[in-house]
Amino acid sequence: MHLFADCGIAEIVDPETEKALGIGEEGEIVVTPLWNEAVPLIRYKTGDVGRLLPYQPCPCGRTHPKMSMVKGRVAHIAKVDGKRVLPIDVEEIIAGIPGLGEEYQIILDQPGELDRLKLKAEYQPEIKDVAALKNQLGEALYRDLGVESEVELVPLRSLARALFKAQRLIHS
Repeated sequence: MHLFADCGIAEIVDPETEKALGIGEEGEIVVTPLWNEAVPLIRYKTGDVGRLLPYQPCPCGRTHPKMSMVKGRVAHIAKVDGKRVLPIDVEEIIAGIPGLGEEYQIILDQPGELDRLKLKAEYQPEIKDVAALKNQLGEALYRDLGVESEVELVPLRSLARALFKAQRLIHS
């Protein structure tokens, strides 16, 4: 996404410390529009998670800086063993493993930081070796996110379907 640098300033900050992060680092998007007259905003915290991309000329010809797509909301970050995990991170891993369904839930059973990622995910009915699939998912979570996990696989259609917006974080 192009940022029109003459219309505003975009920066990425650590959601906890509010310190500015460097190019390529993921954090909360903060904006300062330069042309708002009625309601001036200075360092407005959007609540969205993204990152500024290193400068490279764009094939479209624009020379403005670029930002990644919004990855999620700050409120949806789960802290696991010192790392920040967003539902989209888990979703990408699940989508890459054949035999798993689309629905999953991240279980937040205690306030604050978790020692391990607790996850419920659905598996397809044709899967015979559920234990091997569970191990494969646990290994992928550790490899890609660097966190230990506690995975529970449940049959397809066991997890509630959302009519409007999927609830991926479950507070128990």
